[in-house]
Amino acid sequence: MNKSIEILIPLLNEYECIEELVSRLEKVVNELKKRKYEISLIFIDDGSEQGFKDILHSYQKKYNYISIISLSRNFGHQAAIRAGIDHSKSDAVIMLDGDLQDPPELIPEMIKEWDNGFDIVTAVKEKRKDNYLRTGLFSKLFYYIFSNSVSFSSTRDSGDFRLISKWVANEIRGVKEHNLYLRGYIDWLGGNKKTVSYIRDERFGGKAKYSYNQSYKLAMNALVSLSDFFPILLIRLLMLSFFVIGVIFVWVTYNVIVNYEILVKGWSSLIITLMMSVIIQIFGFTFVTFYLKKILEQTSGKKNYQIKTD
Repeated sequence: MNKSIEILIPLLNEYECIEELVSRLEKVVNELKKRKYEISLIFIDDGSEQGFKDILHSYQKKYNYISIISLSRNFGHQAAIRAGIDHSKSDAVIMLDGDLQDPPELIPEMIKEWDNGFDIVTAVKEKRKDNYLRTGLFSKLFYYIFSNSVSFSSTRDSGDFRLISKWVANEIRGVKEHNLYLRGYIDWLGGNKKTVSYIRDERFGGKAKYSYNQSYKLAMNALVSLSDFFPILLIRLLMLSFFVIGVIFVWVTYNVIVNYEILVKGWSSLIITLMMSVIIQIFGFTFVTFYLKKILEQTSGKKNYQIKTD
């Protein structure tokens, strides 16, 4: 029996990219069909305009291997991928962005590694042609912080462009966590992992749909959900504050005994102590706020996404 593979592609008004995307994917699909794979393309429409929806449906009518999952509104890139995984039924799933920064031509190589026995095949950026100052530095900083505050091996310089085996997709479907950080959770699962390198291109056309605010929320969600970054940072801040307060206490005690007159010139030690106390309180409240929000999302019963039903 031929192995089945689904390629999940979240899309939001990608007017400038869709024609080139479908054209390049058609070549990949034809190549894989010659190798006796059953290939399906699943476009996850993340709340696009009606004009773009019409374009997607026209491609669905033209190619029998294309299907569409339509979300009722824009839920975001991660939610769209989760919707695709939740509805997948194949032996392997590949996640691919629709802006062509990640080359579809790499898919056959990823499948080859999967055939060699690897459960997870992750595409790692060897070089970037996109705006490095806008995205690359932020990404590297995040991966440095994240990988140094988790108890498992995290794949750096990677996005959601990866292949996962059926058992990995099944595990993801079984998780009820709201706004699950997918790429981190996939690393957490373990299994036989392989990376393939590629050069990340610039956007083929149009404007980026992923804003700074969404990137920030994704990073914070990852740090709260899977890492010990905030508890460790709070503990280190507390240790630093105790050290500073201890130094101040020793200094005050020494001057009370040896040179009391120096203390009447100012109360800098008191101000420093108060500042440290305020910093700890502010950070502590911030720390609690993040986790309370996560708990609220988890217990609210809200879905990560809502599929539009006709």
